[in-house]
Amino acid sequence: MDDAQRDELVETVAGSLETVIEPVLSNAFQYSKNIDEDIGQRVEKAARSVTTQTDQQPGGDPLDNQR
Repeated sequence: MDDAQRDELVETVAGSLETVIEPVLSNAFQYSKNIDEDIGQRVEKAARSVTTQTDQQPGGDPLDNQR
């Protein structure tokens, strides 16, 4: 796997975790780290940065942020 493929993998996995809540989220990070420590850390960093950028809760009304 080259660097571009790793970047795409991290982006894809982190994006798929956007609506996942604890404790499942931490488990997903640990599974990723068990496969590859560096990729797992990058997935966690990317996923946590996405969730901290928005105030929206999973299942919440997407229009709440626009009101």
